[in-house]
Amino acid sequence: DSMSVSLKEYGPGSETNTHDRIHDGDELYYVISGSGSVKIEDDVHSVSEGDTVFVEAGDWHTFFDVEDKIVVLKILPTRVSSAEMHRDGPPVE
Repeated sequence: DSMSVSLKEYGPGSETNTHDRIHDGDELYYVISGSGSVKIEDDVHSVSEGDTVFVEAGDWHTFFDVEDKIVVLKILPTRVSSAEMHRDGPPVE
């Protein structure tokens, strides 16, 4: 098994894109900086620097109402080949 690790940024007033809202694997977000809100299914939570957000596989979710640009470390399982993982840079081990 492998994981995908990436940095995501959401500017003030932004909301995550539709294609980012549902995944077939669990996801973990660590808020590096910024503040705003996250909605997971029907639950809304305020988030800020140092918070961790866990999203179960298949749960609808979005970051929104961004007050200060949110920078998150996004970690999720991936089933891509190692060749695809190198497309955007070397894999994180």
